Amino acid sequence: MTPLGLTLLAQVGANLQLGTVSRALVEGVVWLLVITLLAATPAGAIAVFYRWYVRERIQTGLAVLFGLTAVVLVIGATTALSEVIAQREDVLAAGAVLLNLAAFLAGGVGAYGGMRIGDRLGVDLFAATGGRNIDADVSEIVQTVGRVTSVRLPEDIDDIIGYDPMPDETKETLANRRFLFPRRLTKDELRDRLVVRLKTDYGVGHVDVELADDGNVDYLAVGSRAAGIGPTLPPSTNAVAIQ
Repeated sequence: MTPLGLTLLAQVGANLQLGTVSRALVEGVVWLLVITLLAATPAGAIAVFYRWYVRERIQTGLAVLFGLTAVVLVIGATTALSEVIAQREDVLAAGAVLLNLAAFLAGGVGAYGGMRIGDRLGVDLFAATGGRNIDADVSEIVQTVGRVTSVRLPEDIDDIIGYDPMPDETKETLANRRFLFPRRLTKDELRDRLVVRLKTDYGVGHVDVELADDGNVDYLAVGSRAAGIGPTLPPSTNAVAIQ
């Protein structure tokens, strides 16, 4: 065979080898994308359920664990372990190990992303279905086309002069908390609803709140009961101080 023929055969072989490598690379990328979506699905689902049931954001580790569980089932970690026990070393090949590690990494990223998306969907779903309060930001879409309006309490909550102060734990719980109310309430109706919620849900005795025209809380002070001996006296009686 002439040198030219050998050169052509070498070029054809190199192209075939390059095509095989490219195909394997594409298949690997597609496989990792599938793993990412697969891990995001259960993580997002558990995030939605947790937000709906507990009214809080799910812990990141728990959501990622649910996502990686699906990855383990798909890549067959238990099958790989059985092959190692049976002294089959194919599973320990560098390519297989790297692919499995990449799959777990992609699954972790997908589970985290699915958790974020699921929590956001849970917040919007809870708000759109008339949830009473939620410790998260409601999307603008839900506030615009939904049937709720949100009121966020200020971080600094004062004490009402002349009343016993509320416990610090209660004020810390109320600080920066968001409440949801039906839309189209007047300013006075919104204020009355907020006062009732604070008294019934958090045991606040007295509330002094000022709402702006847009529904934001400009000032909030709370108290438990009137200070002094007056509240402890029976009806139709007076107290006189004697020195």
